[in-house]
Amino acid sequence: MTPKPKPSQQTRAQQTRQRILEAAADCFREKGVRDSSIEAIAKQAGSTKPTVYAHFGTKTALFNAVALATAAELKERTLPPFDPNADLAKQLTRIFTDYLATMLNPQNLKLYRAILFELASDETAEAPEYETGYDYLRVWLQDAQAKGAALTGDLAQASQMLWAAVKGQLFYPVLLGLEQPNPDTQTQELQAIVVFCLRAIQPSD
Repeated sequence: MTPKPKPSQQTRAQQTRQRILEAAADCFREKGVRDSSIEAIAKQAGSTKPTVYAHFGTKTALFNAVALATAAELKERTLPPFDPNADLAKQLTRIFTDYLATMLNPQNLKLYRAILFELASDETAEAPEYETGYDYLRVWLQDAQAKGAALTGDLAQASQMLWAAVKGQLFYPVLLGLEQPNPDTQTQELQAIVVFCLRAIQPSD
């Protein structure tokens, strides 16, 4: 049997970096950023403090990397292709249902709250660029338009309006502890948001 090739030094470094990011995220969830030491993160990652510092330099840089990786995970969610034979509003409702299922997962909420607290108290921390979700939705709407969906107007503005409405009404209140997730009403609220926002880009009868 031919032995499996050993991973390259670059691959091993990438794997180590990913383990550190995952360990840091776990520690931030459970202890918060301030109470998560580099030593604890290194131990969680099965690594050492010098290795963590070699990859990230400072704890602030490590936090920023975790925050940006968290945002990237959301950015990379693949939107299902537009189905010209299905109702547009129902497809958009499903997209945002899946988005909220990820965002409101209890483990993710812990991490988002730790990130939010750190951003509020440390001016050197970097805010993740969640806004790129607007671009993904804009491209999806443009594809829908190209495939025959009756859409007019500013699709970029409509995408921003949809994302802002969903986050403002259904994500941020839960993130800030003002409300609890309510699956019984979430679908109805999502449907209402989608229908309202679609009025801006669908021709009136």
